[in-house]
Amino acid sequence: MSESKYFPGLSVAEYLEEASSGRPVPGGGSVAAVAAALGASLMEMAANFTAGREKYASVEEEVKNILSVTVSLRRELVKLAQDDTEAYGKISSAFKMPVRTDDEKELRAQAVRSALENGCAVPMRIAEICVKLLDLCPELDRKSTRRNSSHIPVSRMPSAA
Repeated sequence: MSESKYFPGLSVAEYLEEASSGRPVPGGGSVAAVAAALGASLMEMAANFTAGREKYASVEEEVKNILSVTVSLRRELVKLAQDDTEAYGKISSAFKMPVRTDDEKELRAQAVRSALENGCAVPMRIAEICVKLLDLCPELDRKSTRRNSSHIPVSRMPSAA
């Protein structure tokens, strides 16, 4: 997969084709990040439907705060989708290092250890963001327009998975 074929430069259809291709990337972490970002976008939609409406003036500040946090988390998730793919590449490269000599074996072991540690940080951060998004849903649901009666529950699904 070339650099230009990585998410976020792909259409949704292209990304789904890549994810289902049988190639190792995009993998589970990237797909989880994209799914959570889609959920976050529905939360943003709900907040945007509510903010600025006279009927919801009493909760506008809280809704705008939720919107601000959600926008930031969604953008981070998009970056993490790419980071997960890059982390896999580093792990794969480390495992391909030569092991003919004791020095090479030690260098490879260090590279694998470092790549795995860094690679694990990405899905952990994705999971942390999912928890934050889930925590925001009930408050947004209580404070937003009823036009969002389906958007907010659907937004929970990717983060809960």
